Amino acid sequence: MSLLKPGDRVAVDDVGLAELRRIMRQATGEEPPPNNEGVIDEVWDDGDLMYLINFDDGVGAPYPAGEVRLLDSE
Repeated sequence: MSLLKPGDRVAVDDVGLAELRRIMRQATGEEPPPNNEGVIDEVWDDGDLMYLINFDDGVGAPYPAGEVRLLDSE
């Protein structure tokens, strides 16, 4: 059973997204806005638990459960 559910605010630990943030940081000298945060839209569990994440920039992508973590509520 999934501990995360649709509507949960999450971050993904994606090497590619982290590299994009590093490149932007290096190019601008400033901390870029997070590109790895969003909300779970759907949960799929057909043997491999996956989450469809709607990122804050409007892009959606599926991620395996091992790369998704709940963000602390503020």
